[in-house]
Amino acid sequence: MTDPELTNQICQALEKALAALSDQTVIVAMHFVPHSIFTLKHPKVKAFNAFLGSPAFHDIFRRYGVKEVVFGHQHKRFSPQTIDGVTYHSRPLGYAKEWQLTRAFIRQTTLLTIRGRSTPSKAYCAIKELKAFKDYFAQQLAAELRDAMTIFDSNEMKGWTYEY
Repeated sequence: MTDPELTNQICQALEKALAALSDQTVIVAMHFVPHSIFTLKHPKVKAFNAFLGSPAFHDIFRRYGVKEVVFGHQHKRFSPQTIDGVTYHSRPLGYAKEWQLTRAFIRQTTLLTIRGRSTPSKAYCAIKELKAFKDYFAQQLAAELRDAMTIFDSNEMKGWTYEY
């Protein structure tokens, strides 16, 4: 199956589900990147975007009045962004080598041999067993996990129904 065919199949299933819930407030949670603004632009990873960010997803959300969409896939966190009344949340946890606490530790360290590593994997391998990193990790883990959550105000959700 080609990427466009798979995207079409996913969009048809999404439309069917949203049509069945048309009288309800819906939060969509999906794995794939639903808008092109969130695709990765770096040449090394651009090929991995494939069918990510198809405008078909955004069009469906607008058509069915979806206000909130939570997604992941690319392991990059974005602040919530509202486009045409649809608020997108990308707060994935990803791998420890990609975590913000890992990047912060590497930026703060004076160990030049670590800061000179060319990829997150190489830098993480260089620090993951260091006592200083383990201590920093323990101190920052709760904040890292909180930052990777998308939390909706339960007061705003009164009367909502939940479909799994």
